[in-house]
Amino acid sequence: MRWQRVAQIAIAALVIVFIGVIGTTLRRQKAKPQETPPPLPRAEGNPQIQNPGGGDFTKYDGDKKVFDIKFGKNVVFPDGRTTFSNGVEVTTQRNGRDMVVKSQEADVLPDGNAGLKAAVFRKNVRLTSGGGVEVKAQEASYDEAEGMVKIPGAVEFVKGRMKGKGVGATYDRNREVLWILDKAQMNIAPGPDGRGAVSTSSGSAGLARVDHYMRLATNARITGEGRLLEADEITIMLTEDDQRIQMLQLRGNSRMTGGAGGPQTMTAKDIDLTYAEDGRTLQHAQLMQQAVLQLPGPARTPGKRIAGTTIDIALGPDGSTVTNLSATENVQVDLPAENNEPAKRIRSATLVAVGAPDTGLKNATFGGKVEFRETQAARRNVPAVDRVARSETLVIDTKPAFGAIQLADFRGNVKFEDAPELTAQAQRAIYYLDGDRIELMPSEGDPGPSPLMADGRMSVSARTLDFTLGSRELNADTKVRSTIQTKRTRTGRGQQPAAGKVPSMLKDDEPVNVTANRLKYVGSTSTATYTGNVRLWQGTETTIKGDTIVVDDKNGNLTATTNVSTLLTLDDVDKKTGEKKRTETTGKAESFVYNEARSLATYTTKAQIDGPQGHVTADRIELFLKPQGSNELERAEAYASGGDLVSVKESLRTAKGTRLTYTAADEKYLMVGTPVTMVEEDKGGSCRVGTGATLTFFRASEAGQMDGIKDVIPSKTETVPCASVKR
Repeated sequence: MRWQRVAQIAIAALVIVFIGVIGTTLRRQKAKPQETPPPLPRAEGNPQIQNPGGGDFTKYDGDKKVFDIKFGKNVVFPDGRTTFSNGVEVTTQRNGRDMVVKSQEADVLPDGNAGLKAAVFRKNVRLTSGGGVEVKAQEASYDEAEGMVKIPGAVEFVKGRMKGKGVGATYDRNREVLWILDKAQMNIAPGPDGRGAVSTSSGSAGLARVDHYMRLATNARITGEGRLLEADEITIMLTEDDQRIQMLQLRGNSRMTGGAGGPQTMTAKDIDLTYAEDGRTLQHAQLMQQAVLQLPGPARTPGKRIAGTTIDIALGPDGSTVTNLSATENVQVDLPAENNEPAKRIRSATLVAVGAPDTGLKNATFGGKVEFRETQAARRNVPAVDRVARSETLVIDTKPAFGAIQLADFRGNVKFEDAPELTAQAQRAIYYLDGDRIELMPSEGDPGPSPLMADGRMSVSARTLDFTLGSRELNADTKVRSTIQTKRTRTGRGQQPAAGKVPSMLKDDEPVNVTANRLKYVGSTSTATYTGNVRLWQGTETTIKGDTIVVDDKNGNLTATTNVSTLLTLDDVDKKTGEKKRTETTGKAESFVYNEARSLATYTTKAQIDGPQGHVTADRIELFLKPQGSNELERAEAYASGGDLVSVKESLRTAKGTRLTYTAADEKYLMVGTPVTMVEEDKGGSCRVGTGATLTFFRASEAGQMDGIKDVIPSKTETVPCASVKR
C-alpha cells in the first residue's frame, strides 16, 4: 500500500473518532449563541435527587433510540446539574454502529429546555465505536454555547493498525473542526505484507470535516513507505467523502525525501502535491520559493539536482515518471559525472523539460543567459576538464528519465571555452556529447558572430565549422579563413598547448593566414588540408596558392597541388660584401612540397621559378635552403623529364639541358645535357651559341665554359646573328 493511501485511513479514523464519537454522543439540538460560560464547576449545595444505586436511562425520538446512559450513582442539584459517579456509560448509534463513551465521573448541566448546556467526563474517559475505534483521555468536556468539545490533557486513540496520541484536543461542533493541540502523533503499523507503515507528527493537528481538509501545524512530518514529508505546516485536502487525498499543501521549510522512483527530494518554502482520482498516485508538484528537486541518478551518485525560484512538475500515470518540468528564475541544473564523463552544471533564467510517460524527460529547453559548464578533476594520463558554453537559449536531448545528455543545441551569441585556450563562437552551436564534437553554424534570427574557433595555435572562421574537443579534429566549409600562430606570435594565459610548427622558410614572428573553400584538420596526423581556391600568406613577403594546400604543423612540412603559384622572399647575400638583401622568388607548378627536415622546397610538373638567380623551367625544381634559422638559398637543382628540358635564362644567357645545379655560395650554374645548348646575346645584335656536354657559368657574369665529351658530345661554340637563332 502506498503511503498516501495509508494516510487517508488515518485521516478518516480521526474523523470517525472525534467528530463521530464525541460530536454525535454529546451533541443535542443547537442552541442560540450566548456568552461563553465559565468551566463547569463541581456540584455544590443540597441535592434534590440522589440515586446511590445507579441506573439506566434511554431517550427515544419516536420509536428511534437516541442514546442510552448507564451509571453507578447520580445526584441531581437544584439548578438542574446532574453528577454521575462510580462509572458512567453513554451509548449512541451512528451509521448503524454503537458508539460508547465511558468514564468514572460525569457532570451534566441542562439548559432549561430539556437540552444540554454543558457536560464534563472525568477519569479514564474512553470512547469506542463499533468500527473498532477507541479513544482514551482523563477528561473531556462539552459546552453547548461554544459548541466545543475539549480534552485538556493527554489523549490516545486506536483503530486497527493505527495508533495516535497528543496533548489536549478540541472539537468545534458548529464548524465541525477538530484540533489536537500539542504533540500530535499518529502511527499505522505495517500490513500483513509488511508494507503500509505510516507515521505523522506535528505540534498540533486539525481536521475540518465540512471543508474536507486536515492540517498538521508546527514541525509537521508524514513518514511512510520510505518517504518523508516535512514542513512548518501540512494541509491535507480530501475528497468530499473524506476518503481520498486530493492535495497536500506544505507551507514553510517544506521538504519531501525518499521513495522508490520519481523525485527523490523536493525542498522549497512551500510545496503543493496533487493526486489522481484514486487519491494515491501523485500527478503534480509545485515548488515555490527557493525550490530544489533531486531526481534519481546513476548508482552511487547523488542524483540530478534542479533548483530555481519555482519548479512545476507533472508525473505520468504511474505517479513516479516525470513527464513535464518547468522552473523559473535563477535556474540551476547539476548533473553528476557518470561513465567517466565530466559533471555538468547548467544555469539559466527558465527551464522547460518534456517527455513521454514511458520514457520520462528527454528534452529540455533553457532560456535567458544560459551557462553550460563541464568539469572533471585530472586523472592518470587524463587532463582536467574545465569547459563552459554561454548562449541565449539551449535545447538538450537526453537519455530517458533526464539521463545523460546526448545533444546540446546552443542558440544566440554562442561562446564556448575549453581550458586552457580553445574558444569558439557562433550564432548556433550543436554539441554532440557522445562524440565529443561541436558544430558551429549560422542561424537565421539568432544574434551572434559568424562561426569562429581558436585554440591558441590556430584560429578558423567559416560559414560552418565542426570539431572534436579531444583530438581537435576539424572541418570547415565555405569562406574558410584561418590564422596559424607561430611561436613568437602566441599569446595567452596559463599553461598553453604547443605552438603549431610552421615551415622555417616562413618568419617565426608573424602569423600565417590561409583562405580556402574548405578545411579538414586531422589531429592524429597534425595535418590541415585546405581545398578550393587556397591562398596561404604571411605579410607581404610570402604567398602560396593552389587548389589544395596541406600544412603539417607537427613536422613543419607543407604541400600544395594543382595550379600552384608561390611568392617566397629569401635573403640574397652579396658574395663580395656579405650584405643580405630581401629578394622575391616566384614559382609555378602543379605541385609544391616543402620538407622541413631537409629545408627543401620542390616544384614538380611544369615547374617554373623567377628570382635573382634567373628564370628557370623544368619538370622538377628543388630549392635547398640553409639549415633552420636562416632564410637563404643554399643551392637549386632542376631536372628534365622526357622531352621537357631544363631551361635557365640568366641575364642575356639562356641554357637548356637535362639537369641544372646552382650553388649560392659561388653563384655558379652547372648545366648538363645530351647535349647542353646555350644562347648568349651581345650588345651588337649577334648571339654566341654553343653545344656540349656541360656548361658552367656564373651569375651576372659573362664568363662561362662549354665542355664536351670526346667522341660522344663534342663542344662547339660560334657567333651568329640572333635573328637566325631558333629559340
